[in-house]
Parts: sequence; C-alpha cells; structure tokens
Amino acid sequence: MNRRIMRGVGAFAASTVLWCTASSLQAQEAQPKPNILFIVSDDTGYGDLGPYGGGEGRGMPTPNIDKLADEGMTFFSFYAQPSCTPGRAAMQTGRIPNRSGMTTVAFQGQGGGLPAAEWTLASVLKRGGYQTYFTGKWHLGEADYALPIAQGYDEMKYVGLYHLNAYTYADPTWFPDMDPELRAMFQKVTKGSLSGKTGGEVTEDFKINGQYVDTPVIDGKPGVVGIPFFDGYVEKAAIEFLDAAAKKPDQPFFINV
Repeated sequence: MNRRIMRGVGAFAASTVLWCTASSLQAQEAQPKPNILFIVSDDTGYGDLGPYGGGEGRGMPTPNIDKLADEGMTFFSFYAQPSCTPGRAAMQTGRIPNRSGMTTVAFQGQGGGLPAAEWTLASVLKRGGYQTYFTGKWHLGEADYALPIAQGYDEMKYVGLYHLNAYTYADPTWFPDMDPELRAMFQKVTKGSLSGKTGGEVTEDFKINGQYVDTPVIDGKPGVVGIPFFDGYVEKAAIEFLDAAAKKPDQPFFINV
C-alpha cells in the first residue's frame, strides 16, 4: 500500500472517529436531563433509618425512606463531617470544609459564610440549564454573598440561616438568667426566615423562636413562627415548587430541601 492510500485510510479513520464522537455527544444531549430532589435531614443518626437497621426496629418507622432505599441505592462506606456547617459545606461544594474555610458551626451575628468563589451543586447545574431552588436550613453564613441565591440557586423560600437552637437564645423563657445586654445582642442580629430571587431583594418572612406559635403575619407585618411549625413552611414551599415544575416538563430542575 502506497503512502497516498495510507494517508487516505488514516483520514477516513480519523473522520469516522470524529463523526462517532459527535454522534455520541448529540445522543447524550438528546436525552432528557433528570430532575433532582436533594433532601438533607438534620441531626439524623446513621442507625435511625430503616435501611440501616433502625426504623421500625427502634420504634420509629420510616416507610417512605425505606421505599426510596428499596428503589434506589444505599451506601455503607462514606466520609461525614462531625457538625452542621462543615457537613453542609461539603455537600454543597463536593470539597472538604478546610478548602472553603467552613470548618465550624456558623452563629448569628458572625457574618461571612461560604466564599463567593466556590462552585456549588446549584451553580454547576444552573450552568447546565437547570432551574434551581432552595428551601429549609442553609447554615452556611449570613453575608449576602453566602446566601443560596448568591450560590447558584435561582430562588430561596423560607430559609433558616442557623441551627434551630440559635432561635431560642434571645427568648427569656428558654434562658431567663441571660445577661440583658447579651439577650439584646441576640435579638438584634438574629435573622428570621428569608426568601428571595437571584438579583432581587431578600425579605424576612417572619421571625423564628422556640415557642408553640404559628403567627407568620401580625397586624399586616411579618410575625413569629415557632420552631415546631417551621418545617411546615419548608414542606409547603417544596410542594409548591414541585407542583409548578410539573407543568414545565421540558425544564429540568434541582431542588434542595
């Protein structure tokens, strides 16, 4: 075989490889992107859930979680963080908390939070054409650049910035002997439930405390919702988003609850 034919065969082989690669990419692009519902529970022990030996055996059935495990995958070898803020930072960024500086529990009035330069699940998926949404506990800082809508989420609804105990610090029925100046500081810096959209203003829906109260609006102004009722608002926000998303089947979504 002479060189001219060899070059012809080589060019044909190269074009075949390129064509196959392009066809494969086109096929991948043609496949619908999966919708993603990411649920993060707080203070859940590994052995509390049915798939991991808990559930009914511990007097606390978890039938819906058991069903998810039966239809999906369970993992028995993994790394975890020992506290809330580091764990959530690791889940959002895919990096150990040392990389983002999120190594300790975030408190109200501390400011700061997840660095603006971080890539998160939401920011990556948003680049991929996903609608992104967050509701529930964030606990990754209270600075504007650290809020969900600055970290790749198109919208946030009923977001709590702290661990739940933080909402009780200013409450005299929980801490009657607290120094008045310290109580006043907590009352001043503790933010309530927050909502907003990317590029828009963040609003405080209502304050959160440790009482059995469910008064989100008082005299036409933001009211107070107790910790026992806050989850109900998170659930409501998630279901409303999913109902709206169901009407747009061609728009993939990522919701973090």
